[in-house]
Amino acid sequence: MTSLPNNILHLPEYHLLDSKEEEHDFHFQLEAPTPVICEECGVQGEFVRFGKKQSTYCDLPMYGKRVTLWMIRRRYICRACDQTFRPRLPEIVDGYRMTRRLHTHVEKALAQWINDIPRGQKEVWKDLVKAVSNWREEILTYFETEIPITNALTESIYQPSGKNKVLVDQKRTSTT
Repeated sequence: MTSLPNNILHLPEYHLLDSKEEEHDFHFQLEAPTPVICEECGVQGEFVRFGKKQSTYCDLPMYGKRVTLWMIRRRYICRACDQTFRPRLPEIVDGYRMTRRLHTHVEKALAQWINDIPRGQKEVWKDLVKAVSNWREEILTYFETEIPITNALTESIYQPSGKNKVLVDQKRTSTT
C-alpha cells in the first residue's frame, strides 16, 4: 500500500488508513466516523464499541481507474437503551453501496442517455427506455449485491441439468 494524503478522496469525515494502486483500480481503506450520539435514543456518550465489519463501496473513478472504498464500520451498543447500532455514513447513499457523488453521476448519465436519443428514433427505442426507467432502482442497486455477476444469456442456454436449452429447442422445431 502506498502513502497518499488523507484528503485525496475529499471525504473529510473519514480517516484514510491505507491505499493501494493496481493496474486498473485504486483501493482505499477508510474508517467511518465515530458517532456523537446514540442513533436509537439520542443519548450522548453512553455507548461503547461492539464489533466491526468491513464493507465495500464504489466511488467515482480517479485518473481513469475504478475506485473501491473498503470501509471499516464499527458497531456500538448504547448503555442507556441497550440497542446496538451502526452509525449512518456521511456521503454514502443508503442502500446503494456507493458515494453520493457517484450516485448523482449515474443518475445524470441515465437521464442524459435517454435525452440523447434522437427525436426520430424515440419510437424505435421506447421499449428499451421504458425498461431502463422501470428498472432504474435495480440498475442503481446493482452495486449493492454480493451475489456473483452472471451472464443471464449463458444461464438461459446452459441449464443446471447440463442440457443445452437452445439445442433442445432446435430439436423440437426440426421435428415438427
